[in-house]
Amino acid sequence: KNHLPDMTFLGDGLPHYRVPDLVPFVAGLGELMTAYTPYQPERSQGTLMTQWLYQCCLAMLTGFEAINASQYDRATALVEALYTAARLSRQERTHFLLLGSLWPQDLEVVHTLLIGTRLTYEIVPIDPERGTVPLAMLESQAIAQADGLAGIAFPQVNSLGCLEDVDGLTELAHRLGARAIVVTDPMLLATDGLKAPGTFGAEGEGADILVGEAQHLAIPPHYGGPGLGVFGMRYNAEHQQDIRQAPGRFVG
Repeated sequence: KNHLPDMTFLGDGLPHYRVPDLVPFVAGLGELMTAYTPYQPERSQGTLMTQWLYQCCLAMLTGFEAINASQYDRATALVEALYTAARLSRQERTHFLLLGSLWPQDLEVVHTLLIGTRLTYEIVPIDPERGTVPLAMLESQAIAQADGLAGIAFPQVNSLGCLEDVDGLTELAHRLGARAIVVTDPMLLATDGLKAPGTFGAEGEGADILVGEAQHLAIPPHYGGPGLGVFGMRYNAEHQQDIRQAPGRFVG
């Protein structure tokens, strides 16, 4: 007889990693706790330092120079990435290509939040035999929309656990003057098993905008929340002003 519990996929995309026993012990030490609210200077400085350490850690993992700490979750961070890419477009481009291998619930949030806005999008379907989106198919759609294409959003890894051609996708977006938006799990970058998004592309120039879910970096899932949306921007000699169009707070 099968004694396995009923399974649900409502939380698909929110991984549950094991937390070392040392973490809750240290986090529960009374001498490290405070009753201060964030409005008081002592705690405010602690919050600032905590965000600085978090952003430095994520920058090291992703290869992105600027990571903020103000997004609700991965899905809404993806929507903010689309808005940011549209603002960065000097030709008033407002169309996006989204890979069908993005998390289904994220695509649902994009659909809901773009209703009534000037942004439009197409979803490029997955090849059922390979579990990824064919680059040739996406390229044909991208070229057809080149004049209005603001960005291409793609995952690594995708919702089926497969690896997309991130170098080809990044190069294609840049060749057409669009932004490469990558959706990734920062935990999967910690062991060097995946290429850092800051080095995607034929020449290693990297993607332009990064989003993801970071809730599981600290706590296990709690009935679907709370979430922590990752949002990263490039901030280097080639991209000195892009960060001004990004949402949220950056500590620097």
